[in-house]
Amino acid sequence: MGDTHAAALPKHTSTQQHVAPKPKFIITGFGRFCGVAQNPTEQLVNWLQQRSGQTTTAAAAPAGKEEQQPYCISSLDVLEVSADAVDAFMQKQQQLLIQHASQPPSSLDGPQPVVLLHFGVDTQVGVVDILDCC
Repeated sequence: MGDTHAAALPKHTSTQQHVAPKPKFIITGFGRFCGVAQNPTEQLVNWLQQRSGQTTTAAAAPAGKEEQQPYCISSLDVLEVSADAVDAFMQKQQQLLIQHASQPPSSLDGPQPVVLLHFGVDTQVGVVDILDCC
């Protein structure tokens, strides 16, 4: 009598492992503006820059550090509080995302997801308010 349970299990013949692509983060905050002398979102982005070793948009992570993380930080930016500055930043990001989308996936499990994460301050609200938009 043989082991009937072993025969029912699918056999894995490939030695290649599927690795899910790391999400790519584009993170922004704002600088100071009328009524907010020191914007906490600027402090947060600066802290993230120090933690990640990044100091500018699309700066490379320190050698070996990117491989250890389950994500990729594409950019960390503090934006000037003006429509022109935000528009220029978003146009640049749109161009980069179009280039990113035209490249073949770096993983067998599909393209790398991109997350746009923006931190902001509303002086009219007295509590932390998390908003999302898809």
